[in-house]
Amino acid sequence: MTVLRTAWPLVALGVGASALGISATYFTDTFLVAWATTDLGAARQTMLDVLLSPTSCAARSSAAPPRRSPSGC
Repeated sequence: MTVLRTAWPLVALGVGASALGISATYFTDTFLVAWATTDLGAARQTMLDVLLSPTSCAARSSAAPPRRSPSGC
């Protein structure tokens, strides 16, 4: 509670920045999948795999000791 009392502008700025980043990523990913599947003819599952592979690589690298996996992460 001390943080909210003393540094509420920074907390509000952090919340706003996070919301902006998350919404921009969601917006971009949504339209990337729509464009790739309709205009380019790519499979929807392939595009979802492409979008999620950096996320799974980042989660794997932060949770485990460094090693090279078969997926290329």
